Amino acid sequence: MFICEETIMKRIAKMGVTIVGLCATFLLGAWYAGRVNFLEKQEEIEHIREHIQKRGQSVDICENKFTEENEIFFEEHVMGEWSFSERIIPLEERGMYASNFSEQAVKELENVWIVLHEDVAHRSGYRWDTFSEPEDIYLYAAYGGVGPVRYPVYHIDNNVDEKRIALRDINADGGVYYAPFSEECELVHVTYDLGCDEEQYPSVNTWYLADDIYVDPNNTEVLYMDFCGLWKLERQLDTYGSGGKSELW
Repeated sequence: MFICEETIMKRIAKMGVTIVGLCATFLLGAWYAGRVNFLEKQEEIEHIREHIQKRGQSVDICENKFTEENEIFFEEHVMGEWSFSERIIPLEERGMYASNFSEQAVKELENVWIVLHEDVAHRSGYRWDTFSEPEDIYLYAAYGGVGPVRYPVYHIDNNVDEKRIALRDINADGGVYYAPFSEECELVHVTYDLGCDEEQYPSVNTWYLADDIYVDPNNTEVLYMDFCGLWKLERQLDTYGSGGKSELW
């Protein structure tokens, strides 16, 4: 059967219009879905922001209900600038993915400080080229090393089983690795969260920088931090912001 060239061109043009229409519909649907998800996230973030602002404006900003003794303990043992000294408990290696920072990263972490204050927890000295290996960059981010936390709500727990410290492990079943503390001392467990209802705001249920630390009550110059293994931190002179580490958030 003979089909003229004009008919073929019309069919091609019609098919092209159909394809363009389908593509446009798909893109519009994807944009709309993304927009809805974005607006939902923005609404949740706005609720969290309002909660934090109300808490920050409150006279009773210390929601931990600290006693005066605990407040003094916190100021003497936790607040300040801390540097990575050594990894004292590595995680158990599991499967094909790295469970621990590489030996190179252990050295590179010496350039990073942890800054803990009553109203903020963040890091100083971290740069885009701090780590040489991508696996170390991933572990650093996965264990909460990326962003600062405003108005952390701190908690103190004096009931610590030094023979069975719970360490976070993204490669372990249940996400926890248990190990005995390697030094002879009694520990105090200090944690913080955002002070939000995690059931109402599930996105806040994650790991944050230095939100899980252990204190030797007989030593104000050392902290132990759960951060892809257990690390010993040493107090640094308060040169932060005045010629010491760069203020990189």
